[in-house]
Amino acid sequence: MSGEAGADEVDRPKTTVRHSHTVHLLGSRDIGGETTYLMRLRQESDYKYSFFLKKAVDFMELIEELKKDQMNRMWGDASEIQILPDMPKAGRFGFRKALSKLGVSDFLDQQQEAIQKGMDQLMCQVTQISKDETLTKFFTESADPDQKRILFDWVLGMRNEVTLLSVMGFWRLAGSKRTWTIHSDGQANLDGRHRGDEYDFIEEGDPTTLNRVITRKDGWSIDLERSSKDHLIWVSPGKQELDWHRVGKDEAEAALKKVEELKAGIKKKKEEQQQAEEEAEKAKIRTTILQRAATAKLERMQSNLEGGGQDPISRLEAANDAIAEEDEDEVAAQQSTAPAPAAAAEEKKEEAAADAAAPPAEEKKEEEKKAEEKAEEKAEEKKEEEKPEEKPEEKKEEDKKQEEKVAEKAPEA
Repeated sequence: MSGEAGADEVDRPKTTVRHSHTVHLLGSRDIGGETTYLMRLRQESDYKYSFFLKKAVDFMELIEELKKDQMNRMWGDASEIQILPDMPKAGRFGFRKALSKLGVSDFLDQQQEAIQKGMDQLMCQVTQISKDETLTKFFTESADPDQKRILFDWVLGMRNEVTLLSVMGFWRLAGSKRTWTIHSDGQANLDGRHRGDEYDFIEEGDPTTLNRVITRKDGWSIDLERSSKDHLIWVSPGKQELDWHRVGKDEAEAALKKVEELKAGIKKKKEEQQQAEEEAEKAKIRTTILQRAATAKLERMQSNLEGGGQDPISRLEAANDAIAEEDEDEVAAQQSTAPAPAAAAEEKKEEAAADAAAPPAEEKKEEEKKAEEKAEEKAEEKKEEEKPEEKPEEKKEEDKKQEEKVAEKAPEA
C-alpha cells in the first residue's frame, strides 16, 4: 500500500521471505471425540492455500518421524531441518474441554498456541517441501470424501463471516491514530477524505465457493480465514502483515471532527499568510509610487521656479499646474493600491520626508508675491517703452490749443 495515504498508514517495509510455506491453525473442533484442528498451508510465492484436518497426535508423529530421519541420515547427507521443536502431548478433547469450562486452565487455546509455535519453528527452516519425504506425506491432502466435506463447510463458514457489508464502519491500523471509513460500496476514506480508488475495497467471487476475495488495487487482500468482523488481517506477497481493528462510532466521529478542525485551522492560517503577503506587496508598490511622485514634484517645482525662458507669471502658473497634476497622480495611486495596515507607519514616514523636502508654505507665498511684483514692474516698464514718442510739430500744435482754451476761459473768470 503506497501513495498519499501510504506514508504512515498502509506502507510497510518489504520482508524477504526465506521459507516457502507458512502454516496457520485456524481453529479446533471435537471430531470423533478428539481435538481436531483446521490447518492451512500457504505458499508464500503466490499465496495459494491448501487446507487439512489434523489431530494433535498427527503433529507429535510428524516430529517423531523427522527425528528418525535425522538419525538414519547418511554421513554428508545434509538436511534443511536442523532444529526440531517440541510438540504438546495429545489428549482427549472431552476431558480438556471439561477442564476449560471449570476454569482450571484454557487447555485448548494453550495446546493450539503450542502447536502453532512448533510449526512456525519447523517451517521457517524449509525452502521446499518436496525435498523432504516426511513433510511431503504430512502435507498431502486427504482423499476421504467425509473429510473433504467437513473441510469445505468449515472453511466456507469462516470466510463468509467477513464480507464487504460486514466490514462497513470505522477502522484503524494497529499503532496509528488515523481513521479509515469503509462504505457499503467499498469506498475507503482516510481521515474523512477519499485518497484514490487504489485503496477502495473490491469484493469478487462466488460466496458459495472458496474463491471469493476482498482485495484492493494496490495488491493487498484480506485474509478471510483469519479475519473477523472486528479484526482484519491484510496480506501481500513479500510484505509484512497489517492489522486493522474496528473503532466505535462515537470515538471515530470525535477523531474525524478533530481532524476537520485541524484542517480548517491550517487552511485559515495559510489564507491569512497569503493575504498578508499580498497586502505587503501592495504597500511596497504604493510606497514606490509615492516616493517617485514626491521626487518628481520637487523636480518640477524647482524647474518651474528657476525659469527656463518663461516670465514669472507663466512660471508660477506652470508650477501650480505641476502641483495639481502630481496631486491627481497621488490620489490615483492611493485608489489603485490601498495601504496595508502593516505599511501604515512606513507610509507616514515617507510622506513626512516628502513634506520636509518641499518649501514651507510661508516661504512659498513670499516667493509668489515677489514674483508677482517683479512681473508687474517689468510689465509697466515694457508698456512705457512701447509708448510712441510725440513729434515736435504735433507737440507745438497741442500747446497752442491748450493756450487758446486758457485764453477763452480767462474773461469769464
